[in-house]
Amino acid sequence: MFKQLRSRKAYTFVEVLVSSLILAIVAAGVYAGVTSIRQPAAAVTEDLAAAHVATQVFERLRMDVDKDEWDNASSNIYPGSHSWAPITINNGMTYNVSYDVIADNSMGGIPGRYVTVTVEWN
Repeated sequence: MFKQLRSRKAYTFVEVLVSSLILAIVAAGVYAGVTSIRQPAAAVTEDLAAAHVATQVFERLRMDVDKDEWDNASSNIYPGSHSWAPITINNGMTYNVSYDVIADNSMGGIPGRYVTVTVEWN
């Protein structure tokens, strides 16, 4: 009734074409996934480096806290806007740092300083 199929030793052109198309679609999806993951990772790296720069600024300002320099207009912690020279770190990015110091006497008459640091990069 039915003819037995003889054993095949090769694939037809259509089978090869369809399997190649499926492989190309899967490869394109994997490539798109990998590239979409790398971009946010780079942004996180830059954010982390900027946070490190801001921490360095705070540490430097903390070292400047001195009762003799507290009200000195040339002090880094004197109220007002301040900026530092651009900082370039190992990743090749240049960070521009500025900070504002506001006098804060709300702690029961004890003079203090409120500092806001801004770190920008391109």
